[in-house]
Amino acid sequence: YQDMFFSFANSGAGADFIKKYRSNPDKELDFRFNGQFSKSDQNNNSFQDNPSQDRFVSNQSLSLNHEYTVQIDFAQPLKAKQKIEMGAKTILRKASSDFESLVKYNSNDEYAPNPFNSDQFNYHQEVYSTYGSYSFPIKKYSFRAGLRAEHTEVNGNFITSKTEVKQSYTNLIPNLLVTKRFSPVYTLTLSYNMRLQRPYITNLNPFINNNDSLNISYGNPSLGPQVLHAVS
Repeated sequence: YQDMFFSFANSGAGADFIKKYRSNPDKELDFRFNGQFSKSDQNNNSFQDNPSQDRFVSNQSLSLNHEYTVQIDFAQPLKAKQKIEMGAKTILRKASSDFESLVKYNSNDEYAPNPFNSDQFNYHQEVYSTYGSYSFPIKKYSFRAGLRAEHTEVNGNFITSKTEVKQSYTNLIPNLLVTKRFSPVYTLTLSYNMRLQRPYITNLNPFINNNDSLNISYGNPSLGPQVLHAVS
């Protein structure tokens, strides 16, 4: 038997500033700022009727997550339908998780803390990126080639277990777009994108969800990023 209580609150704020140029309507300078704030409160209770000994488990977890994004983009049209675009982006993430597991083996007993599954987790992730692309036509084809450089810093600290996560890596991420227009109705597009998928905090958090002893889940603090290649 299991019961679960879960509450999630999310809020955010952002602002954009866009500068246009009278000399060229396609020339543009953009500034963006965005902040996201979330809070997760979870309580799982379970009872297992085992032949040898009953088991009562209560898991409690409180998580906070703050994320700030600052971005600047610039687009400069050139002659002969050419265009250069460039920009820079910074994402700062700060999260914490305070989780505790309680257990007892008799319904009349008081819950006792399980120190092997109770901890506090502080997590910081910083992503710095710069990117650019060049668009140009060749006869009936249009091309856009781009490259993004990303640097990631990850620092995590599990206070009780004295486990630290420290990662630092840099990636070059290319992209390519080729378009051919046959008529005002028919267009053929070929694109290639390389993407970087970083593990979420839930994937790194080593908290063991053992309410059901037959379905145990937990995160791995040593997980690195996943590289995805997409062709369409």
